[in-house]
Amino acid sequence: MATLRLFASLREAAGTSSVDIDADTVGEVLDQAAAQFGEVFLAGLATAQTWLNGEPTNRDARVGSGDEIALIPPVSGGALTQSTNTPSLDSVLSAAVLGIFALGLTLSTGIWVVLAVGGVLGWVWDVSETMRTRGARVNVAAAMIGSALGANAAWAWGYVGVAVAVSVAAIVPMAWAVTGSNHRNLANLSHTATLSVVGTLASGSLVMVRITSLEQTRMLLLVAGLTGLGVWIATRQTNPTAQVSTFDANTATLGAALIGGIASTFLTKGISMPAAALVAVITALGMIAGRSIGSLIRTDQVLHTTTSPGRLTGLDSMTVGVAAFWMAARWFL
Repeated sequence: MATLRLFASLREAAGTSSVDIDADTVGEVLDQAAAQFGEVFLAGLATAQTWLNGEPTNRDARVGSGDEIALIPPVSGGALTQSTNTPSLDSVLSAAVLGIFALGLTLSTGIWVVLAVGGVLGWVWDVSETMRTRGARVNVAAAMIGSALGANAAWAWGYVGVAVAVSVAAIVPMAWAVTGSNHRNLANLSHTATLSVVGTLASGSLVMVRITSLEQTRMLLLVAGLTGLGVWIATRQTNPTAQVSTFDANTATLGAALIGGIASTFLTKGISMPAAALVAVITALGMIAGRSIGSLIRTDQVLHTTTSPGRLTGLDSMTVGVAAFWMAARWFL
């Protein structure tokens, strides 16, 4: 039995955000939903984009217990476009961003600030664009101010700078509300404030890790890289009969992070294995929290076993994961 998740106008037409439907293919799920929810729902279905477990799909795709189908209607003249022939583009882009961060290891800490800001701003923009597909609004400019401030404040004033930047990041969306009524509703403010605070903490933490030591930065990238690879592999190992993932993303995150933490002790100096393992576990918990927050903002629901729509969803886990790593490394390494 697959779960059909509905967003924006389709959710309003159906009167629910999700429904479980017993069917063998995506097309059968959609047909049953159309018969159940009526003509208004059917009209919206004609222009909606269909996702299966976080990937664009078609009506012939088979589904089973545990699969999630997301219907995302177009907003403001068009739906989010992504070819079904483009394999895992979000994973490729996320890996590219991490690769750029890794390249920054060979550069100065000043360049690292630029890389941190650029990566986090890209993530903020991607989340805001994904939210637009379900009719949600966010003040992108206000969220970006905090994200840019976090890295620069960390570079200039260290721990105090990060604390001040996070405080400012929470205040800016509230202050911005005086500029227009469209920024004053609770949903907009909460989305913007969450993006702003998380982005600020992420960019500030990235810089703090880098200026603390090169060894900690290498460990962070190793843990992040192996975790991303582990989650990618886990979500693609499916049971041919049930059509569900053999391993869930959370288990893969914990396991891969722990392997990365232990492996880092052989590649860096001055890091003991017990401390590295502890930091890796804390980082993994932060990554799971980041993935939950990212999916909640993007889809209005917490998705643990499937990938949220978006190009840079792979960075969702890193936004909180890097902050968890920085704080754990400060205490235990």
